[in-house]
Amino acid sequence: MKFSRQSTATIYRKSEALSMYGEPKLFFAGKADIGIVRFIEAYDRTSVRADSSASRGKADMELFDAVFIFPKSSKLKLDDVLLIEGVKLEVKRVHNRFGLRGKEGHFEVGANLWVSQ
Repeated sequence: MKFSRQSTATIYRKSEALSMYGEPKLFFAGKADIGIVRFIEAYDRTSVRADSSASRGKADMELFDAVFIFPKSSKLKLDDVLLIEGVKLEVKRVHNRFGLRGKEGHFEVGANLWVSQ
């Protein structure tokens, strides 16, 4: 499936070796043109509670800080670190979306802000 390129992601893979601070070292794994579905760059504190519904917040839905569309040619793995628009995110889901009528599909990627920035 062809999609509109909105940004470029730099993909970093975590190595087994740790830095002097005990964090995994990152090495370059590639670049990919991406489409942005949802992108939250930072969190703001709020005094409003949003979890007082009848279900008490027990939904079967995964929530991510960002959702992107990657082409099938990208070599993504879980726990890879993405650098997009100056923000580091950690890949938490790679979902294969199939194309229709013989067209190539894409990957839907769920990612959360990476703490070790």
